[in-house]
Amino acid sequence: RLRYFASEEGAEERAEYADLPRRSLLSLFQDFPSARPSLDALLDLVPRLQPRPYSIASSPSHHPGSLHLFVALLSLPSPLGPWQRKGVCSSYLASLRPGDSVPLRLCPGSALRFQLSLPALLVAPGTGFSPCRSFLWERDALRRRRTEEEEEEEDDDEDDAKREKKARKQKEEEEEEHGVLAFLGCRHQHADFVYAHELRQLGSAT
Repeated sequence: RLRYFASEEGAEERAEYADLPRRSLLSLFQDFPSARPSLDALLDLVPRLQPRPYSIASSPSHHPGSLHLFVALLSLPSPLGPWQRKGVCSSYLASLRPGDSVPLRLCPGSALRFQLSLPALLVAPGTGFSPCRSFLWERDALRRRRTEEEEEEEDDDEDDAKREKKARKQKEEEEEEHGVLAFLGCRHQHADFVYAHELRQLGSAT
């Protein structure tokens, strides 16, 4: 059968076998036990495992010194045999213990504008909520920082207070704070609504 797959006549069936069901190397060697390539030959054929990008789910202002990820553990029954299909990176992260080190690098992503003067509509399914969570906490931190700065200004002497009050009033007229609507899609509220308590906590602020 391998010889047939390697022929021109078997090209169509080979493509159907290899590509359509997304077969793994494990299922391939189980279907063709006579195929026993050397380790060096196998490594030459197998593509290098690529880095797995994740969106950061934390805010540098609200969560200083830490980095949060929102990861779903992929584990599904394989249609090709009696085993589970598992996500490479999610399974690795799930196997870690407190204190373990993880190699990573930070890459620039899409730019989000953290401005209280702009309304925002956030819509995301599942783990796609990561940048939305980062946005909400960063926005909340900016809002708190502005409130603290205004309170500090009120403690200045009277002349400065009058001057700042006029400037602040003008700024508030130009830059009115708007709210945020956030929608997180999930199949099961009790199992998948991971950040429910945070959204309720942020609800009064955003």
